[in-house]
Amino acid sequence: MKNVGLDFGEPGFGAVAIDNAIARFWTALRALMPTFIGA
Repeated sequence: MKNVGLDFGEPGFGAVAIDNAIARFWTALRALMPTFIGA
């Protein structure tokens, strides 16, 4: 996983993309959680 950025030819790019995807995932999860708890 640490070497994903190398596939893009730019060191660190892959890691940043993964971090952003995880951040969006958790943001969405926290936004939806009250719906699941309230159901």
